[in-house]
Formats: sequence, C-alpha cells, structure tokens
Amino acid sequence: MDDHRRPWLRLAAVVSGALALLLVLDVDVAHADAAGPTHHRSTVTAVTAEDGGAVPIEVEVIGGDAFLVLRSHPGVTVEVPGYEDEPYLRIGADGVIEVNERSPALWLNEERYGASLPAGVDADAPPRW
Repeated sequence: MDDHRRPWLRLAAVVSGALALLLVLDVDVAHADAAGPTHHRSTVTAVTAEDGGAVPIEVEVIGGDAFLVLRSHPGVTVEVPGYEDEPYLRIGADGVIEVNERSPALWLNEERYGASLPAGVDADAPPRW
C-alpha cells in the first residue's frame, strides 16, 4: 500500500472508533436514574403474609430511597397496599407486575412531594389493573 494512504486510514480508524465509543457511552441513556444516595431515607418496617405464615419475599431499599426492590419466590402472588390500604401493586405468581390506576398511591408516588390526583382516582373504587 502507498505510504500517502496510511495516515488517512489510521485517521479513519481512530474517528470510527471514537464514534463507536460515543454511541456506546451515551450518558443520557446509561445514567438515566442512578440509585445514588440522597438525604432521604426509607425503611421497610414490616412485611406480613395474609395467612399469618412465613413471608416468602425479601424487600430492600436501595440508594437511600431511590428504589424498593422486592424479591419473591416463583409461584407466589404478592400484593402491595397503598397509603389508604387500597390495592396498589400486584405481582402475580407468573411474575407479571400490575398497577392499580385508581390507587392514589400510584399518583402520589410519581413526585417526591406528591401530585394532584386525576379524576377517577379513588381508594374505595374497584381496582383497574
């Protein structure tokens, strides 16, 4: 190969590598919601089984209060009540997660300091999964 073409090939390889690296390290996507510590702290105080037996789940708060991780054994249905003891979250025995759109907890948890409740939200209404 001619010597006058080698610098261009080298430059093209470096530019291609840099572009590929930028695509892989897209900061907006890679760090969308990190579980970093905050000055807030949440604590799980109780986990109870409906039948009073052993609770086959583990609950952990990560990042001060950024995420709540709930682990369950296969074949177990887990229900999480809202602030007014209404049906809020349901994790089916098959692992499907459902959210009750009528639960005030859904809307209040959207923002750290609460939010306005849309029409139709009612803790006493039948759940809309």
